[in-house]
Amino acid sequence: MIMAPAFLKQLQTPNFEIKPITLIYGEEPLYIRRSLDALREVLKGQEYWQRDRYEVDANFKWADLKMDT
Repeated sequence: MIMAPAFLKQLQTPNFEIKPITLIYGEEPLYIRRSLDALREVLKGQEYWQRDRYEVDANFKWADLKMDT
């Protein structure tokens, strides 16, 4: 786990390594928004165009997620 300010700094480094799955969560909506926006910009710069988004709640079916991969 990495805190949002440190994550934002990592995104600015030239050797930032893309992970297959990135989970961004927290109690501060502004940091979540900034982290998501910055990550999207970095990924667009590396020619990643598709994203899949899942909102997980008590009724989420994890088997459905496995079927999407």
